[in-house]
Order: sequence, then structure tokens, then C-alpha cells
Amino acid sequence: MGQQKTTTLDDGSVLQLNTNSQVNVAYTDGYRDISLLQGEAFFEVAKDRNRPLRVYVGKSRVEAIGTAFSVYRKGETMQLKVREGKVRLDSLVADRAITTGNTKQIKRAYEDSDFAHSLGVVSAGQEATVEQVQDAETIRADVKAIAPDKLEEQLSWRTGLLIFKGEPLDQVVAEVSRYTTVSIEIVDESVKGIKIGGQVRVDDPQSMLDALEANFGIKVTRMGYNHVQLSAVSD
Repeated sequence: MGQQKTTTLDDGSVLQLNTNSQVNVAYTDGYRDISLLQGEAFFEVAKDRNRPLRVYVGKSRVEAIGTAFSVYRKGETMQLKVREGKVRLDSLVADRAITTGNTKQIKRAYEDSDFAHSLGVVSAGQEATVEQVQDAETIRADVKAIAPDKLEEQLSWRTGLLIFKGEPLDQVVAEVSRYTTVSIEIVDESVKGIKIGGQVRVDDPQSMLDALEANFGIKVTRMGYNHVQLSAVSD
């Protein structure tokens, strides 16, 4: 937790792991397969048209030849952001699709199968959220555009920074908490929606707490070495 690591793989692709993340790499003559077991990773994929790179997250798969994208795993939910090129998004357990607007739902036909059903193509400047719903009987993919500045903000962890531009406090705390063993608890409902702007180094989450006290009228109460509580400053 709190660490990051960049690795150049055997094919020249660059893999950057975010905090508390784990992957399994299994290259063969036909495919470059990587399983994201937990956490978040950014991929800069070396081109090899004869051997696509495939990233597995639960029952979903991302396939690319030469591109740059990030994948974040939250349980069986995957968040995909494409910075360069295009990737193909697949479901591994479905044979029937329901499409409404930019949301595609895949209804599972059977439990264990290598069958892959396409959820579509996600291009640079787009993000997709893939999740299992309805007691895991349906896989839903929601694809939408993301503004370039917002994309760079959400990928700023790659440079060791977390950048916030008006996100509510509870969202900021949830993100910063990924990088520290300190439990940050919001005990006052009135401060959860306070808009936060600024940047935090991933190796110094304490600086966020200092800034909240100094600039946002939030009281930080230290309950112990690994536990703080946030509330409004009393008049």
C-alpha cells in the first residue's frame, strides 16, 4: 500500500502498477496475457499484430495491439480508461447482448466458459465501466467520453500526484485512503460534500489532512496512530 512500480515486460510493453496492486503475466507464442488480480495498472502496449495483449479482470477482458490505457479493479467491477489508440472489450461468459444507448448488457447463458462476446470498442478519450449486476446474471458495460483534462487528472497517480478539482470531500478521502494505512473517517455529515481542490503526493497523504485543517475549515481529530476523524470546526 502506498507503493508504485514500473516494469518493462519482455515484449517492450511498459506496465505501471498503482498502490496495493497485483498482476499475473503469462506470455505465450499466440497471446500476451495479463490478469489484474487487484488494484490498478497502466499499460503502454508495444505493437505486435501477431500477438495481442489481453488483460483479464474477473469475467471481462481488454484486448489491445498497440495502445495506452489504464484498468482499475474494484471487486468484479472494472474501470477502463483509454489514453491512446483503441481496445476491444469482451465478456467471457455471455451469448446475448442488450444495448440501450451507450450501455450494453450481456446476459449470462452459462457459468464457466471460455466463450468471448464483444462489448464493443473503446477509443482514446473514452472510459468504460464494466460490472456484474442482477446477482451476476448480467454483465453491463457503460462507455462514455471523458474530457482530456479530466483523463489526465485521473491518471495523475502515474506521476506520483493525486489532483483534485472540486471533488466532494468523501470522494477525495476514498481516493487518498488507497495510499495509506491510516483510517480516515468522516464523522460529520455536513462536511462530506465540501468541494476540494489541490494536489496530494501519493507518498505524503498527511499533507491532505494538514491542508484540510488550514484551508477548508475541517477539524482533524487524531484518535490514534492509524485513525483520524474529520468534522466541521466548531464556532
